[in-house]
Amino acid sequence: MKKNVLVHNKSVHIYDRNQPQDTIEVLVPGIYYYGNDRHHLRYEEQLEDHGNPVTNYLEADGEEMTITRKGAVQTKMTFRTGVLSLFVYETPHGVFQMGVRTHEYRMSGDDERLQFDLHYTLENNGRTVSECLMRITVTQGADRD
Repeated sequence: MKKNVLVHNKSVHIYDRNQPQDTIEVLVPGIYYYGNDRHHLRYEEQLEDHGNPVTNYLEADGEEMTITRKGAVQTKMTFRTGVLSLFVYETPHGVFQMGVRTHEYRMSGDDERLQFDLHYTLENNGRTVSECLMRITVTQGADRD
């Protein structure tokens, strides 16, 4: 896969089965490379309620995926099937101790396309905040010099 890619990130958050779900979808350019037996991806995302973009760094192999976010929000989340991972989520509104319980993580792809699928529960103080489904698809982007 080429260095310049397109990143399509679709996240569905279910807070209460009796309420409508919250869907967040972004399509942005990114930078991809493969090294040290892991896929590496960097892309920026503009959050609705913040002026500065958030830079996302994704690092993944067949066993786990780590997403580091830097900017208006800061965190480092690790997803591994069957594991509860604790992390700190820093926002302009405060700092929160959170957890992700990964129910399923899958990675698939070839030279033209990569796909990362996650099903996890987001927790705060041992209580479920939301159930989440995330799909990140990485495809060839336009060449940039």
